[in-house]
Amino acid sequence: MRRGIFIILSSLAALCALPAAAGPRERVAVVVSQAVGVGPLADHLGNLAAEHLGQGTAKVIGPGEAARLLRERGGPAPESCGSDAACLREIARALEADWVVALGVGSFGEIFSLELRCVEQDEAVDPQTTSATYAAPGPDWGQALRERLEQIVPPRLLHSRGNLIVVSERTGAEVRINDLAAGTIPLAQPLRLPEGTYTVELRLEGHSSARETVEVRAGEDTEVRLDLVPLGAGGGPSKRTLAYVASGTAAASLATAIGLHLGAASAMDEARELQRAGKDFSDARSTAHGRMTAARVAYGLAGAAAHAPGGLLSPAARPGAPPPMGRERSLLPSEAARRTP
Repeated sequence: MRRGIFIILSSLAALCALPAAAGPRERVAVVVSQAVGVGPLADHLGNLAAEHLGQGTAKVIGPGEAARLLRERGGPAPESCGSDAACLREIARALEADWVVALGVGSFGEIFSLELRCVEQDEAVDPQTTSATYAAPGPDWGQALRERLEQIVPPRLLHSRGNLIVVSERTGAEVRINDLAAGTIPLAQPLRLPEGTYTVELRLEGHSSARETVEVRAGEDTEVRLDLVPLGAGGGPSKRTLAYVASGTAAASLATAIGLHLGAASAMDEARELQRAGKDFSDARSTAHGRMTAARVAYGLAGAAAHAPGGLLSPAARPGAPPPMGRERSLLPSEAARRTP
């Protein structure tokens, strides 16, 4: 029973660690479009190129399979295309491939010539071409091909994984990828992950956690910077800010008090006129008394707010500030006793 539960939990953890599902795999076809005086070397290099591209995320159609499918589907022969981009796009459409990598190789006495062209089926994308010459007996062809492919094809066609670099100033913070532990800050090296979407989280005791979702692309470096804030951190407003607020409050309260005072005086004048006319003046007098009471409160608030900035910004309000000039500091009782004649 325990073993069954362990297997289920392990399976769930593995599923959580997987990146978000990607779309359909791209297809890349490798063809030998030119071969001059090299015999079987051209086929060997075509297969090497397909092998390198097979390490990426795309589905690869090798030179032999590409030639067979083109014959079956009536597509153009690679040798007839050479380096012509329009013809190579016809090959891509016939093979239902997103990309075509065309290889041309020739031997001219003591010199080998190598040319690679990467053509996308989308005509809006310009072809990418690289070429090189080598002295006989030729280079390490595997390394030479990879170096040339790196120059012309998207990184994802050569790599199935990308580097995730997690950066933070909080040494010792735990790094979690899709809720699975992946090390602590600083990481010894970038995390090598399959292409996809990941949730990166940082945890450290006494700090709020930080989380971000990132997209890792094959053959590329993705950097994410996360900062952790200590729990309970964050100070209040400065004394200068409080002083400005108090000054604004004092001005607003004073204006309100003056307005209420004037309103009370007007209401009292109205009450007197009603009294002289022998009419009921109780409502007007009540209004006048209410406004005057509110005015007194506003005057008091204005006075208190006006006094606050001086206390907040005075030297004595700062910790460790010296006593104001012109005043002698107060003496301790023992000092006062020593100075008394």
